[in-house]
Amino acid sequence: MQRRIAAACVWLGACLFPSLDGLSGNDGGDDATTDVTADVSADGAADVGADAIVDVVPVPFSCAQVDARFCDDFDDEDAGPFAHWTSSYSGGGAYFARAPSDASAPTASQFESFGWKDSSASPYAILEKDFVAPLTTSAKLSFDLRVDQWPASASAYFNTGDLAFGANGGGTNLVLRQNASALQETIPTDAGTQYPSHTLTMNPLLGVWLHVDEIWTFAPNAVTIEVRFDGKTALAATTLDSRHKYGLPTMRIGETYVDQTNDRASFLTDNVVFDFQ
Repeated sequence: MQRRIAAACVWLGACLFPSLDGLSGNDGGDDATTDVTADVSADGAADVGADAIVDVVPVPFSCAQVDARFCDDFDDEDAGPFAHWTSSYSGGGAYFARAPSDASAPTASQFESFGWKDSSASPYAILEKDFVAPLTTSAKLSFDLRVDQWPASASAYFNTGDLAFGANGGGTNLVLRQNASALQETIPTDAGTQYPSHTLTMNPLLGVWLHVDEIWTFAPNAVTIEVRFDGKTALAATTLDSRHKYGLPTMRIGETYVDQTNDRASFLTDNVVFDFQ
């Protein structure tokens, strides 16, 4: 006798997010299935065998399933656009808006820039969330990303996935370009701001959804970060500059900076989750 049994995993459950440092990739697909055979005995117990097929059906992402300090899947229209964020702003030839999402229907957040209008005003389109509890031991930012247009110049970049540590303005962000993307530090000093950079071993593919995890650990004079793309290590755990301090964090998604050779950039962000201790 054959029996088809539908099974599903909750996004935050043991199959995808067992702990703060265990969130794995999300390919954004909605038709993936896994067939497993099983023998179903007369008393109702199912044993792995050849008489039944189990189809594992992904459950669409929903913030209602998530236990974290912050979550936005950009689908809560009743709350108003971007109502979960502390602030949102754009300028310099950039904008953000809701857009259809095939990573987690119905909508995502779209960010676009059209190049620098002048040398003094960088395009920016930013969603920002401030927190009133301090960082103490760890933090994790996860989101889905799809780059739809890179700048014409292969060296041009935009920044996103920022975390300001909250004590002196320092923090980290992702620097994304067609190749040689990086994790960048921001370190305020008496002599000016410094930006050490750590090259990633992987790069977003144009037009393909990518699941991004940024994972920090915090100790005095020893902040570390790891970056994962679709669950694979893009930057192994790296100790940041010892001058970093931490307190009340601010998290930012969007085009937080666009460099001056960037004539155009377009990308979608969905399913933003941030948690920390």
